[in-house]
Amino acid sequence: MMVIASGAAVLALLALTGLSVYKPRGVTPYGARKQGTTAAER
Repeated sequence: MMVIASGAAVLALLALTGLSVYKPRGVTPYGARKQGTTAAER
């Protein structure tokens, strides 16, 4: 039982790490506003 819980915890940590590192391609709407461009100008 302890092995299953430990394995689940490791998988959860790996998943969260992957999500925190992932960056979508392109500029987010927030980034576009910061740069002063709109979606139509890209």
